[in-house]
Amino acid sequence: MPAFNRVTPAAAEFIPPLSHRFAFRCVLCLVLTALNVGVIASFGVSLYHAAAGHPVQLAGVTLIFALLLGSLVNVWTVALRTRVLS
Repeated sequence: MPAFNRVTPAAAEFIPPLSHRFAFRCVLCLVLTALNVGVIASFGVSLYHAAAGHPVQLAGVTLIFALLLGSLVNVWTVALRTRVLS
C-alpha cells in the first residue's frame, strides 16, 4: 500500500470581534472630535481677530488650540492602541 501524505487544513486565524469598551471609546472619540470641531469653528475666527494685534494673546490663543488638538490626538491614540493590544 503506498504511503500518502495527509493533508491537514491550516487553522483559520481567529479575528476577535470588537469589544464593548473599544466601541465605547471610539464613540467617545467621535463625540470629542465633533465637539472640538464645533469649538474651533465657532470661536477660532473671533479669537484670532480679537488677539491679532497682541502677540502675547495670539500666542495664548494658539497654545489653547494646540492643546485642544493635542488632547484629541492623545484620545484617539489611546483608543486605537487599546484595540491593537487587546
